[in-house]
Amino acid sequence: MKILDRYLVRQFLWPFCFSLLCFLFLYWLIDLFTHLDDFLKNQVPFWILIQYYLATIPIVLVQTSPLASITGAISSLSQLNRTQELMAMRSCGLSWYRICSPLLVIGIVITFSALFLNDRLIPQAMMVTHAIKEEHLERESQEAHPSVIENVALYGTKNRMFYAKRYDPNEKILYDLIVFIDDTSHRPAAKIVAERAGWIVNDKWKLYSCVSYQLGADGEIIDKPAYYEERTMDLDETPQSFLKMESQILFMKYGQLEDYIDRIAVSGKNVTRRLLVELYSRVSFPFANFVLILVGIPFAIFPHQQKKWLFTGIGVCVIIGIFFYAVNSISISLGKTGILPPWLGAWGADLLFAGLGVYLLRES
Repeated sequence: MKILDRYLVRQFLWPFCFSLLCFLFLYWLIDLFTHLDDFLKNQVPFWILIQYYLATIPIVLVQTSPLASITGAISSLSQLNRTQELMAMRSCGLSWYRICSPLLVIGIVITFSALFLNDRLIPQAMMVTHAIKEEHLERESQEAHPSVIENVALYGTKNRMFYAKRYDPNEKILYDLIVFIDDTSHRPAAKIVAERAGWIVNDKWKLYSCVSYQLGADGEIIDKPAYYEERTMDLDETPQSFLKMESQILFMKYGQLEDYIDRIAVSGKNVTRRLLVELYSRVSFPFANFVLILVGIPFAIFPHQQKKWLFTGIGVCVIIGIFFYAVNSISISLGKTGILPPWLGAWGADLLFAGLGVYLLRES
């Protein structure tokens, strides 16, 4: 690495790391004051609080790193602009692409670091924070459930996969239930379809108006279906298992989630589409670090002759960073509802802002 490259990277890393620390302490401060009453009322031990806030570190770092990246790019280049160092580099015959290439390289490094954290540390961190919240902060609210949950899918024990069109957690009833039972090789062996299923007690569900099918290796029906007006099934899954479906997804690594999607693909596109957006987002969001650096560079170097634009450029790029989060949320929502394909819902904001960054860089 050349001296100039090391200098530019060092100029970037100071505001980048400072921004990350600010975001982390700001999150801790807001979260602490938000839950202070709960901490005191539930007498949460101090060591539990330390464990909780340490577990939030990788989560906050990954979520705020894109905004810290654009802040680092703008702050470093603006400082060089203010001291006329950029002009000196240009007078030596260096192009904007050569000057900014170290920042783009460090953006790639940050992206892959975020990918590593997203797959290796964050699922475990989410599990820790969720367990602490559930045990120490949400004792009184555990009984308050949403009225109806649409399109519930759960891969349970003993190679059984459950899909219900609707789930009423208050009444503990699954509507339009389908149970797929796989053999030891994870090939379909049986299917049970029921109009509804209600929770009794002692790990038992009662199925109403259900039909049981035996399936062949290719999923075809091989025997005459058996009809039951009522049928009781002993299952390991409880009503709480279906409520925890969303949180269980957050605890999965990329490969585990990909395998889970493959297993529940028989549930239909409504379920897999939402999970595919979540899967693709685990890769697309870390790439926002590189994308926002790419967008931020032109605002720091153009128009580089006018110092009055420096602070305006910084403010505009911070707004762009926040705007990216909004566009990303909208794009993901459109992907989950089926308006956009799952891959485009996850990558939409990255593609849009990357195109904007390339255009502005070429115009600068």
